[in-house]
Amino acid sequence: MAWNARSKSVFRTNAINLQSGKKANDKKVVKSIHQSNFSSTLPYKRLNQPRNGIITRGKRCPIYKQFDAIMTRHPFKQIIFVGWILFFCLKGNSQEPSALSWHVVKEKDAIKVYTATAPTGSLKYIKVEALLDGTIAKFSSVFKNIPNQTQWVYKTKQSYLIHANTDNDLLYYNQTALPWPMSNRDVAIHMKMREDTLHHALYITSVGEPTAIPVKDNIVRVPHFQGNWMVRDAGANKIQVRYFLNIDPGGAIPAWITNLFITKGPYETFVNLAKQLKS
Repeated sequence: MAWNARSKSVFRTNAINLQSGKKANDKKVVKSIHQSNFSSTLPYKRLNQPRNGIITRGKRCPIYKQFDAIMTRHPFKQIIFVGWILFFCLKGNSQEPSALSWHVVKEKDAIKVYTATAPTGSLKYIKVEALLDGTIAKFSSVFKNIPNQTQWVYKTKQSYLIHANTDNDLLYYNQTALPWPMSNRDVAIHMKMREDTLHHALYITSVGEPTAIPVKDNIVRVPHFQGNWMVRDAGANKIQVRYFLNIDPGGAIPAWITNLFITKGPYETFVNLAKQLKS
């Protein structure tokens, strides 16, 4: 971490002012933190770095002392300061590229489908938001029934379990049927599920592993697949579902087929999912 002279001066001045009862210039604190690339660190972390006049073994760097002073003298600013840190941490871990320009392509029956195209390359991005009848437990049960995906995931021709590391960590095969004369697409998907009982939420990540199984004749292997599901309990036996997918289907696909799978596919999948949740 590089601290310039201005950053150190601001931290030192504000720490002294706070100890003497004066109001700190928090705008300068935040600005200096930003300039010093602090967004990847957290308060109260002990740092072990070579002695360079700024951070030494077993001591706190100036920003931690500044953090202590703000927390003690300004209770309300705890929310602002901690919230600012969490904003950058969450932004850094987000699965949804903020630079994309999203466009609504379909909105019906409390289901909204968005699409976006990567600035470069062949990746396609899809985002779906929906309010569905059901529970998190039922949603989890539907997802773990891998062979049943042919009944609700759009154009899925075949789906079977390859290997289960745990009940919530599965590797499975999926083949999607495309209209003639195009070849079907397939991929091995590594799915992990994590339930947050404290916040009544379920998180699912699905990542394609193209080399997990041998390539099959006359079927194109999907080179890139990454999907993320976030499910929250909305009360009154309803769940709020948010789905994000970026995929490179591989090979050359006519525009009309691409548009079919982008506009109709996600919507039909969610309609069928809603039926599965009620069954």
